[in-house]
Order: sequence, then structure tokens, then C-alpha cells
Amino acid sequence: MAYLNGRRIITNVMTAYLNESEVLAKMSNPNLLINSDFEIKQRGSQTFTTSGKYTADRWVFGINGSGNTGSYDPETKVLTCGTKDQDGYYSYLCQFIENPQKYAGKTLTFSCNALSQEYAWLIQVWYNEPNESVVSLGATAYTTVDTEKTLTFTIPSTITANARLRFLIQTRGTLKVNWAKLEIGDLATTYNPPLIAEELVKCQRYFQVIQTQLARNIFTVNALFYIYLPVTMRINPTATFGSGSGIQLITGGSIDTSYSLNIVTPLKDNCITIRATKDGATYTDLALNLQGNTTLDAEIY
Repeated sequence: MAYLNGRRIITNVMTAYLNESEVLAKMSNPNLLINSDFEIKQRGSQTFTTSGKYTADRWVFGINGSGNTGSYDPETKVLTCGTKDQDGYYSYLCQFIENPQKYAGKTLTFSCNALSQEYAWLIQVWYNEPNESVVSLGATAYTTVDTEKTLTFTIPSTITANARLRFLIQTRGTLKVNWAKLEIGDLATTYNPPLIAEELVKCQRYFQVIQTQLARNIFTVNALFYIYLPVTMRINPTATFGSGSGIQLITGGSIDTSYSLNIVTPLKDNCITIRATKDGATYTDLALNLQGNTTLDAEIY
């Protein structure tokens, strides 16, 4: 019996033309992971070496083990662990899932295609509720020869919206990661590369890089600046404010750091609102300067 989208399907009609293994090979469940082939790189192509930071969109790079080092290169898609082939020492890429309660009690399958350039690798699922310890919902074995790993597991029925659900790709050496897939059901179906344009839109819900622009909107009580975006973000994002980078307030043609800047509730879809405040200010001749490569961050941490 075959499964698609987590549901059992009857293959008798199709098997008049194809046997069941051929049918299964042609099926493909939707991929619940975003940027599953690591092609979207809004943060740039430089090699990342700091643990706990996002690299290729939606993927966090991390290092485990005291004194361990590692790196991830978005251009080559190579993940490296500095301390080679030791228990408890590894580098990883992981993706957090938004609204994990949607999958309460469901069986999911996590798969990954990668090429080990040295030493072993595995895939694993971590789960924890707020203020609770992290537990593993399953892991494959550390091996060097596998180019594709598959893990089927069940989400706890008690999982909440605030839980952290992470899908990890780990190596004890050097690993070229090609793609990853998460799907409903107990079967790993065919991986189909996503469309770049569609994946970029998905990624921009969590992180955006906005180009240089000048916004001007003056009110008598305070100054509100409306910044329109290509995609509505997941939550109100964080941004960098200041004289050296990010978002700056301009008065009389010069940078003015005496005002307090903060992002407030969005005015409408595809828009964020930035408020400038200052005691005793008259709020005249104000402009907001968004420098090139200003980032807006609404990621899951």
C-alpha cells in the first residue's frame, strides 16, 4: 500500500500500467522545509563560522563540543567540523518549523541528500517546550557511505505553538549538503527542487534585505515612516538603527541620532511602520534613510 501526503492511496488502477515501486518513485509529497536546496542566500556568500547564526536562508549553522570550530560555505554548500570524528563534536545545519502544533500527533519523514568528503554524518530531530530540556525525536546512525538518509518519527500530541522543533544535518568532518526534505507520512517521496522565485518569497517572510531609499512622512505629534516591502513578514521584524549602518534619521540633511527609532505595529500588509520620537521635538523636516543592505529580521530563534 502506498502513501501520499500522509494518506493511504490505492494503486490498483495505476499498477495496470506501472508496478507499485514505479508508482512510488513518481510520487512527491509537498516539502515542509523552506529553501530546501540552500540556493537562497540573502545574507551573502561569505563563509560562516559563528555558531547559532543564520546562513543560507532559513538554515542556522551551529557547532557542538567544547573548543570545537567549524564553518558553512553557502557557495559550495560544504559544512565542516574542526574537531574530526569525535563523539559529541560536530557541526550542523538546522531549520526551525513555524507553528509546530499543526503537526501534533502526526508521523513525518525527514530526508537529506549529502556527500561525505570525510568522516561520518547523520540527520536528527530536536524538540523542546519553553523552559524544558531538548529531546531527540529520532536520529539516523553516523555513517560515511550514505549519500541519502531518511528518518521517520512522530510529533508529540502535546506539542504547543511555542515549542521549538528543529531538523538537523550533522557532520563530524566535511559534508556537501545537496538538499533536505520534510513531509507528512511515513514514506520519503521523490525530491523536486523548488522554484527560486517562490522560495525567495517564502524566505522573505522571515528575513529581508532592503535597498537604499528615503522615506518622508511628517506628523505634528510624532513622525511615522511607512516602509513598503515585497512580502508581509511573519512578525514585526528587528532592524539596525544608527549612524553607521541600517536605518538612520535625517534632519536638515544630516544624520540625527538624538531621536529614538522603533518599529511599531504594521500599518497594513507588506508594510512596516517606523516611529521617531524625541522629547520636545517639533517633528519638522524629518526623513528616514534606509542604507543599502539594511536587514529586517523576523526569524525563529
